[in-house]
Amino acid sequence: AATLGTTTGAWTTREGWMTSDPCSNGWGGAGALTCNSITGEVLGLDLANNGLGGYLPTQLGQLTSLSVAVDLSDNAIASTIPTELGRLTALVGGFDLGKNSFAGAGGGTPGKSNTIPTQLGRLVLLVSSFNLEANGLDSSIPTQIGTMTSMVKDLNLLKNALTASIPTQVTPRPP
Repeated sequence: AATLGTTTGAWTTREGWMTSDPCSNGWGGAGALTCNSITGEVLGLDLANNGLGGYLPTQLGQLTSLSVAVDLSDNAIASTIPTELGRLTALVGGFDLGKNSFAGAGGGTPGKSNTIPTQLGRLVLLVSSFNLEANGLDSSIPTQIGTMTSMVKDLNLLKNALTASIPTQVTPRPP
């Protein structure tokens, strides 16, 4: 979680950020972090609608104990979606990066695609939701997203400019 100190913007809730142990001192205010009370590992990260801007650090992928949820939605993060987020393979709860301004691999450069990293298909334990809504993504949906066979709630890629059809590997799951 310390790596998010590199983001910019007028954070809405930033108290205690990077001043001490994140789990014992409540970085980011009540509810921003979910921690294991015994090991001190960060299990969940919720900084939704918090005024974050800049780039999403690749080091976030090092928080492999994240299992509850990652919610960075409704911010102004404008970087690419780091491929390293595919390392969050313990994640069972939601993965929500919706309503940001990710530029994808193209970095907003004309003629280059703004992609969904194929590595996100490694989030195979994800049950709740996967949300990349309204991020300016303009490539195809990677077939690897179809490997998230545990997901039964919500796959949200709306309000992007995704091309091609939905891959056959990405099939509806029974409720």
